[in-house]
Amino acid sequence: MLTMGAFVPGWLEGHIAKSEVGCTYVTQLRQTEDEYERVIRDPTWDDIEQAIQLLNGDTISETALANGDDVPYMGVAGGGESGYIVFVMHDDTNSHNLVDQSKSRDEVMLVAGGQMGSFEERHCVDLKTTLQAAKVYAETGTLDPSLYWEEA
Repeated sequence: MLTMGAFVPGWLEGHIAKSEVGCTYVTQLRQTEDEYERVIRDPTWDDIEQAIQLLNGDTISETALANGDDVPYMGVAGGGESGYIVFVMHDDTNSHNLVDQSKSRDEVMLVAGGQMGSFEERHCVDLKTTLQAAKVYAETGTLDPSLYWEEA
């Protein structure tokens, strides 16, 4: 079932669809658009996939997949042509970043979480890889072992 926060911009409601495919680990999906946050409780995979695909590296540049509490969670930031920053916060001090080993350590500018920031190019992954990592995390709460993760 889809449950939204107190205020959801009208344009966002049209992008939210219901699905029967559930996620076993993730119990909360949070997405910020400018200063507005939407929360979906017990999101389906379709909800998560749509939220990630809405990331545009501009007005919508942050999504979190959580299991109720502040941590642990998977953060997906950025979006659009610049790529996606994917990280998992295990607790307040331990985290991992998803890495594209074919890319350099050169710095690139990217809007993540509403702020322009500098990131290593290798931390900017494509949509397919982002969705793969998110699906495994949503179902199991673990890092996809077929992808390369770096302790932060």
